[in-house]
Amino acid sequence: MDTKTFLNTVLAGRGFFCSFSAKGVKAKDGKKQTFLETVDELIDYTQQLSDSGWDTYFALGRFPDKSSREADASPWIRSLFMDVD
Repeated sequence: MDTKTFLNTVLAGRGFFCSFSAKGVKAKDGKKQTFLETVDELIDYTQQLSDSGWDTYFALGRFPDKSSREADASPWIRSLFMDVD
């Protein structure tokens, strides 16, 4: 399965995507949080940062605005998560 198909399957169909990136082990080395409108933008943006040495992540929820990536700010989640020990 390619990245675009995967993301379109696991992420909700509305709202903004959120990417979080960190570089280095210390907070001063850099952190970036960016909200994006399309899955193509999310893929391109995170790939560019990853290629530049950043650790990149994406939120599994989608957000109605660009103010916060906290769980309470994400009303749209398509996936079910389970922690099995």
